[in-house]
Amino acid sequence: MKKKRGAKPWILGCGGLFLLSALAIGGCAFLLRDSIGGVVDLALAEIEADEFLTEVDNEDYAAARTFAADGCPADGQIDTAEASALGGSFNGFSVSTDDDITPDQLTDLDEIDVTGTLRSLDGGRLPVALEMVKQGGDWKVCSFVF
Repeated sequence: MKKKRGAKPWILGCGGLFLLSALAIGGCAFLLRDSIGGVVDLALAEIEADEFLTEVDNEDYAAARTFAADGCPADGQIDTAEASALGGSFNGFSVSTDDDITPDQLTDLDEIDVTGTLRSLDGGRLPVALEMVKQGGDWKVCSFVF
């Protein structure tokens, strides 16, 4: 009589290990989903701040107004920037979000401060701070200070 052969124990062991690994990775992703979304929000706010400053740098204040949040002081600040020809007084910039944000703060973000540096035409550097708020799912400039 021929002996029946079953599955090799090492195949079952590897399959079980693979299944446990997949469950562990999926569980971690589920637990970190809010933090991952917060990191995306940080990046999106930074991109919007960058695009806003690009419009100011290009002296296209009408386009800059499209980045202004409703009910915030940014509209009036853009008028002041236009009146003083701010965009013509700097040559480039860099922006970044706060590096001290903890994972707990990354959930349900609706306001982010973006800071940066403007490079003036004479080579100097000026600090810039932008308060970004989320309106209708988009990041908008609420206020800025040069």
